[in-house]
Amino acid sequence: MTVMVFGDMHNRLVALNTRTGTPLWDKEKRTDGRLLTGPSLADGAVFTADHAAKLVKRDLLTGRRIRSHDLLVSPDRQGSLTVAKYVVYVTDARCDVHGAPM
Repeated sequence: MTVMVFGDMHNRLVALNTRTGTPLWDKEKRTDGRLLTGPSLADGAVFTADHAAKLVKRDLLTGRRIRSHDLLVSPDRQGSLTVAKYVVYVTDARCDVHGAPM
């Protein structure tokens, strides 16, 4: 199955099955703020960073929140999240790169 995940202007996180166009998750998932970057997908999970300074890992198939970390992030647009070997790398408000085990 091919999946597309995106955030909308109302702080909702949406996952669609691209073959059928149907929502992947049965319940609406909300972020604590608008997304700073597009979601990143890796290892069966979706990772997001939002304006509420939260880095969140969700199960890709269910949308269930698995972990979250508080971050010092700028309200300015950030670079893309990068995921490698269960560590998510993100920039903070000072443009320093942080790795969070997820």
